[in-house]
Amino acid sequence: MATAVMMSAPPPGGTPNTGGGPQHRPQVATASGLLAMLTEPSPLLVSAALTRLLGCVDTLWHEVAESLPDLEAIAEGAGGGEGEVAVPGLDESARQTAAAIASRVYFHLEEPVQSLRLALEAGDIVAVGSGSGRDDGRDGGSGREGGREE
Repeated sequence: MATAVMMSAPPPGGTPNTGGGPQHRPQVATASGLLAMLTEPSPLLVSAALTRLLGCVDTLWHEVAESLPDLEAIAEGAGGGEGEVAVPGLDESARQTAAAIASRVYFHLEEPVQSLRLALEAGDIVAVGSGSGRDDGRDGGSGREGGREE
């Protein structure tokens, strides 16, 4: 007679939720899958990949650097040329996210001119989640902390 061992299994469709709090996404160990999604024809997939890349670019910038031409093409709305990424129907928010990702990579590559150019194209997205760990707390001598004073 065989004895069955009962093991705790995750609930259908997900991982077990320990502690009753919200579930957190696991950290991305490699950017290769997300970078591959940038060449997909679906604007929804490209936008999702850009959003996830924005969250991990500061730790995986060395991998993302290989796709700088693709990111810049998306940010500029270009594409369709030799080896360039063309994603028709991609909204302005996704283009700004691509610019923010490329800006951060150039920052890590110590290319301040390129980083600033793309940061300006990214608009307000650059300020969102800017936890690169390189902020020393100075506000650039403006006397303001954080956002605009109106």
